[in-house]
Amino acid sequence: MAIWNSYVADLTGIDAMEDIAGPYEALMEHLDTNQFKGKLKEDTNLWLPQIYKQSASQSDEDHTMSTDRMIEEELAL
Repeated sequence: MAIWNSYVADLTGIDAMEDIAGPYEALMEHLDTNQFKGKLKEDTNLWLPQIYKQSASQSDEDHTMSTDRMIEEELAL
C-alpha cells in the first residue's frame, strides 16, 4: 500500500480504494486478533488512515446496491 500510486493503478486496473482497502483492513484485523494478539495496533504504519476505511465501507455499500439493482433488473425481464 505504501508504494501505490496512479501508475500502479493504471498498470493493474485496480483501484486501491475500491478493490484493496476493504480486504486489506479485514486481513490486518484478522492477523492482529488471531496471531499477534493486538500488537499490530501499535504500529500505525501498518493501518490505513481513517479516510480509506470510510471510503472502502462506502464503496462496499455502493457495490452491494448496484448488485441488488442488477438482480432486480434481471428478475423484471
